[in-house]
Order: sequence, then C-alpha cells, then structure tokens
Amino acid sequence: MTNQKTDTSKYDFEKLKIAQGAPDRRGVHKAIPMSEALKKYFKNSKKEASKKEKLVDKKDLLNIFMKTCANFYGPGKHFVIDDENRAVVIELLAYFSRSNKFGKLVRNQASLDKGILLFGECGLGKSDLFEVFRRMGKFLAGYGYMQMFFKSHTAKDLVNNKIELSKKANERDTDFIRIDFEKGNIYIDDVGTEPKFFTQEVIADILQQRYIKSKSNPRKTYITTNLKPSEIGERYGKQVDDRLREMFNIIKWEGDSRRK
Repeated sequence: MTNQKTDTSKYDFEKLKIAQGAPDRRGVHKAIPMSEALKKYFKNSKKEASKKEKLVDKKDLLNIFMKTCANFYGPGKHFVIDDENRAVVIELLAYFSRSNKFGKLVRNQASLDKGILLFGECGLGKSDLFEVFRRMGKFLAGYGYMQMFFKSHTAKDLVNNKIELSKKANERDTDFIRIDFEKGNIYIDDVGTEPKFFTQEVIADILQQRYIKSKSNPRKTYITTNLKPSEIGERYGKQVDDRLREMFNIIKWEGDSRRK
C-alpha cells in the first residue's frame, strides 16, 4: 500500500452535474459491460508495479470511478458528484484504495479490515453509489485486482431466496439455487425494508453467521440502510447491535433526498 495522497483538485466533478432523472432500479442494478474506452484506459495504465500488491494505484482508481460514473444511467445521464455527496464519495474511495486517509466520517473506530455500514435518509444515492463500486469491482477483478470485488443482493432478495428454498424443500423439489451469503465479501442493500420469514429475521442470521465465520476466514460485509444504527439494534436484537461496531465502519450520509 502506498502513502500517495490522492489529489482530487485536478478532476472536474462539475462535469458530472447532469440531472440523474428517475432510473429504473432493475435496470441500474443489472451488470453491464464496461465501455471499450474504459478497458483501453486501464490496459494502457503504466501502474503495473501496483499489481504486486494487488492494489490499484489511488489515482487510477479515481479515474476509473469517474469513468464509471459517466453515463451511469444511460447516455448523458451521469451519477452526479456534488457538494452533497462528495465527502462520502471521497471517504469510500479512500476505503477501497486502502488509504491511510480513510476514517474522517466514521462514527466508531475506523479500520480498513472492517466492512461498511452506510446509513441515511431515502433517496440520497446510497444504493447507486455501491452499484458504481460493484461495477468497478467486477471490471478490476478481470485484471486480477480484487480489492473492490463483492457480491450484491438486496435484503428482500435474501429473504425471498429463503422463502423459495423452504417452499422447494417442502415440495421435495431440488431445482433451486441457494444464494451463498457466507463466502467472500458481500453487499446487502436496503437493510430494514425486508419482511420476516415467519418470525425469523433472516438478515440478523446472515450477519451473525458472517461474524462468526470471519473469525477464522476474514470477509467483509457492506450494508446500506435507511435505519439508524440504534434502529438496527432494535429490529435485529442485542447480539447484532453488540457486533455492529466490530463488523462495520459506520458512516452517516447527511442530506435530503435527490429524487425528484
């Protein structure tokens, strides 16, 4: 890991100030191929030395982020970077680049070995920002850089998968796919919006299992939610509440909804 400070002053965030509109979430969260321009940019990068540490150079990571934001919602519709979200964006880029500058917005003890719990009001762009990161992670993984790679699911998807598995098991139907939430890094979107499975809190069980297994085989969990940490504890119980600060860097995204 280098100690190079990322100078963001040379990047024109103003160019991304184009109205986002109201994108179809199902479309936004589908995997899309990276543009040829982005692939060419990365192939032409002179930072092969970073590959020894399997970390992308911080300046390259910022460039890739900017290119991924451009046309994020479609032609001419970009993920907007402005005064309302710049601090969170820079903080999370510092995290994924393994920078020692990370931690300015973290409400508990910051650590690059923990996951991320990002909370705030509806409509701030939490889910979309992590979709940017997911696309970056998938792209970079193709070149051997795994620092941003993670699987992505909504909390509702995980509960629905549990319901479907139970239904198939009762019917003795073996034709189903179980979401593997135990291995590797995982992102869970919209935590707190999902229903219970009868009386069972599926997300609580997932967090507990990942916490226990991470003791022997480290893995990170990323969460976005409209719930405050105290509300997460109220819903999912004391054990989850006690482990939140150990599992996550807790970051609040300040601001009002960007949806129009």
